[in-house]
Amino acid sequence: MRPKKPVDKPLSYVDLSQESTPQVLDELVILWRLGQVANRALAADMARVQAVVTRPRLSYVVDVPAFGSPAFALDGKVVGITVLRQSQAASRDEMYSFSDSWLTMILPCSTVAKAAQQAKQAKPEKPSEATVGQPNTQPSQAKPPAKAK
Repeated sequence: MRPKKPVDKPLSYVDLSQESTPQVLDELVILWRLGQVANRALAADMARVQAVVTRPRLSYVVDVPAFGSPAFALDGKVVGITVLRQSQAASRDEMYSFSDSWLTMILPCSTVAKAAQQAKQAKPEKPSEATVGQPNTQPSQAKPPAKAK
């Protein structure tokens, strides 16, 4: 996001260079905002690292209802940002079984920082006049599911 008007003082931010690397069962503090029904009040939760996943990239499994939120170790250092990950191989039946094909994970600061750097360096694409505000109607490049025999 970019402010519409210049700000008077520097904005606060989470320093991703002060990264913490938790292990299984380490406690973390997750911060987020509640929804509109709660007037976007600040919320916090304690969570334990349930697993450390190393492939395809390092991430930490936690059980919290917040996505896009910072996660901190108890020493105050940031661990990363929470995301919701879905299995690419999820079948139609598994899509309705949250525990089988979805996980709340924390992407480490180093991964988030790399993505942010790539976004800074990317050249913005200007949408054509015909597509502004229009839904994407292009066919998906994904292969259709195999038919049962």
